[in-house]
Amino acid sequence: MVLVVLERKDELFPHAFWLVTSWSKEQMPAEALLEHYRQRGTAEGHFGELMDVLAPALSSARRPKSKYRGQPPVQRAVSIDAFANNEVRLLLNALAYNLVHAARVLMEQATGEGWGCSVCASGCSK
Repeated sequence: MVLVVLERKDELFPHAFWLVTSWSKEQMPAEALLEHYRQRGTAEGHFGELMDVLAPALSSARRPKSKYRGQPPVQRAVSIDAFANNEVRLLLNALAYNLVHAARVLMEQATGEGWGCSVCASGCSK
């Protein structure tokens, strides 16, 4: 366990939290552990943003659809490999997220203001 204490100049009390890990201090020093978890948090934030902004339609069903928009499908599809289908959809959405993220970075540089991916994604679709 590592106790992280952050002192902020405008606050009276320091902000503190614990990092609980299975790594020993010999395997990873406290500073490296904190940096690792900060990078992990950033990556998880980007992944969450991808899911919120692009909302990829992932499915775990291995069977064909019996209804499509409330109606039976015109032609029944053959059973698909759901894992491969999800992999392709996730990769395409990751590429789209990278494009939106690049547009956001360019907008931030051009305007000097923070931009969210949802604003850039809705602006790109117009």
